[in-house]
Amino acid sequence: MKKIILSLVIIVSSLLFPITVQAATVHVNHISRGSWSMGCNVTTSGNKITGIRDLSIKVSSGSVTNKQAYLKSGSAKIQFTRHLNLLTYHSSAIIKIKNGKLYVTAN
Repeated sequence: MKKIILSLVIIVSSLLFPITVQAATVHVNHISRGSWSMGCNVTTSGNKITGIRDLSIKVSSGSVTNKQAYLKSGSAKIQFTRHLNLLTYHSSAIIKIKNGKLYVTAN
């Protein structure tokens, strides 16, 4: 009898107070033609980015140093430094969620 009452309370509570959870982990790839490519797993909750994991940055030539990922205001910014011979380039990518869609922009 207690199980039936408990089940009814849980069912009625879930109908009166619906809980919506929108969380996912998405693999993101971005290619800057002829220069560099980036891949990572982005964890989201609703319209906010909550985590970046398994960040991988590859360059067509040269090397990469100072890979960093920052979370701010529900978006993510990834910064890194590319070295090609004596030249140094500072590059970044921004990952945002807008209207339920994930966007990646790079400089």
